[in-house]
Amino acid sequence: MLELIVAASMMAAVMTSLSLVMRSTRQCWETLDTEYAATHQMHAVTRHFVRAAREAKTVTSIKPDGSGITMTLADDSPISWEWRNSYHGNKHVVLLTTTAGSSVLAHGIDALAFRGFGTDGVTQISEPDDIQVVEVTATVTIPRSHVAQRSAVGKVFIRLW
Repeated sequence: MLELIVAASMMAAVMTSLSLVMRSTRQCWETLDTEYAATHQMHAVTRHFVRAAREAKTVTSIKPDGSGITMTLADDSPISWEWRNSYHGNKHVVLLTTTAGSSVLAHGIDALAFRGFGTDGVTQISEPDDIQVVEVTATVTIPRSHVAQRSAVGKVFIRLW
C-alpha cells in the first residue's frame, strides 16, 4: 500500500511540472505567433504598395495627414490606399480601393503614412503633381515586446519613363 501512495505522489509531481512546462511553452508560442502575424501584415502592406506604385504614372492626391494616397496607373485607372481606425467592425485597417471596389488589405496596422518627395528623394513635397518619389511607413504595436512599436518603410519612384 505504501508503494502505491509513493507512486501516486510521484506521478502527481511529474504531471504538475509537465503541465507548467506545457503552459509556458504554449504562452511563448502564442506570443511569437502574434508578433509574426503583426509584422507579416506590416510588411505585406509595404510590399503591396511598392509593387503597385511602380506601375503608377501620377499621384492624384495625398491626404494632408498622410494617411491616404490616390494614384493613377498606366491604364488610367485609379488606385488608392487609406488607413482607417475602424471599418465594418475591423480595427486599424488598410483599405485598398480600385475600380472593382474597396477591400481590406491588412488589419492591425496602427499607422500608415505616405510622404511625397521630389526627384532627389529627399525634398518633401505636398503638391501631388510634383511628387516623383513616395515613401510609405506602416507601423504596428507588438504587445509584450521590449520594442513595442515597429515600422516598415518603403520608397518608390512612381513615374513611368
